[in-house]
Amino acid sequence: MPEQITDISHVEILKNTLKSQINLFSIVCDEVNIPWKKMAIVRYCLCTALDEAAHTAPWGAGIRLVAEQPVEPF
Repeated sequence: MPEQITDISHVEILKNTLKSQINLFSIVCDEVNIPWKKMAIVRYCLCTALDEAAHTAPWGAGIRLVAEQPVEPF
């Protein structure tokens, strides 16, 4: 997670990049036959960790990077 973000538009870029990477993770898990339930649990943990990291950054108060709701499907 970046220490500083000086331009608010960079938050949206970071958000889109992280969402793309989480979607790619889901696709790869599907391609290697990881059960959906296990993938969903790991994806939830990743999203929560990313959101918490952003929330604790100086620029991230109140920002949700990956999930608008805790269990938002991608």
